[in-house]
Amino acid sequence: MERELKTSLNRTERAIEADSSFWKVTTVGVFTAFLAGVFAYFFFQFLTSDVGGGFWPFFSALIVFSLAFLLQNVLMRDFKVLSGFVFMDSLILSVFLLGKGSFYFILGGVTAVFIFLIIAAYRGFREMKGGLSIRFARVGKVVMISFMTAIAIFISFSYIGTASTGSVSFVSKNLLSNILLSSSSLMEKVYPGFSLEKTFSDNLEALAFNQEKMNPQLALLSPEQKTIMHREIVSAYENQIIGFFGKPINFRDKTVDTLYFIVSTKMSEAASQFGAAFYLISLIFIFILVKGVAPIVYWPVIIIGFFIYQLLLAFGFATVLLEMRSKEVVVLN
Repeated sequence: MERELKTSLNRTERAIEADSSFWKVTTVGVFTAFLAGVFAYFFFQFLTSDVGGGFWPFFSALIVFSLAFLLQNVLMRDFKVLSGFVFMDSLILSVFLLGKGSFYFILGGVTAVFIFLIIAAYRGFREMKGGLSIRFARVGKVVMISFMTAIAIFISFSYIGTASTGSVSFVSKNLLSNILLSSSSLMEKVYPGFSLEKTFSDNLEALAFNQEKMNPQLALLSPEQKTIMHREIVSAYENQIIGFFGKPINFRDKTVDTLYFIVSTKMSEAASQFGAAFYLISLIFIFILVKGVAPIVYWPVIIIGFFIYQLLLAFGFATVLLEMRSKEVVVLN
């Protein structure tokens, strides 16, 4: 019995020392690096595209890259090898940052991305080594928190860097349009007759009519007087908007287009006026925004990743063995 136990332990040790197939480790690492490039490509397509519809390819690429990065951390036992592939991921992401700002700006972004990716890998590696059994959800959470921090840094640096070069506006027209149009039904309830699809002039007319309905004294006026007052109200609205904007506005354009023109122009003026401070504040804001929505990404990734992990075990791609100190480890066959 003891001889069989020793034989089994020796086999386990030899399997662990072999640490899986070289080609499987290489395939997992290279495939993850490839997906890093796919994610970066679709992100910049979404960022610079003039037409809508680029969000879902970018979001899908982010999910797939996150899955691959998580599984890479679970399946690789050698931290040096894992670190090498994490460096490759960072290097591929950094290629897409080239030309998106000054040298020091790019260097800072690339360094921060690599640091948090390596932190994610180390935390996952430590969690895998520390427990007696492999708790995928716990490993996934510690990896994904730092991983999404790296992604938030990459997105914020990429966005600000691209906007600072003038390649895109600080405010995406498609993104702003989608946000405004999604809330159009609520605006119509609050302001009857108001629609973002109408021209700005038509909406000012609707606002003026709503204001007139709230004034019972207008019923005493003649039709000519009502017309004059209506024009005065509309003119007052126009003057307020022009006064805020500081420039003439074409009120015959669609409201959503006019609002985009106002917001984008104001943002450009702020960038020119405040310089580096504006970029820094925008960078922090985008980073916090992405970090805030990160759980929407990493919890589905952990759940899907667990099922993929179980499939890899079921199909013999990897095996769970016990170390001599009764600890589970994953070995690629």
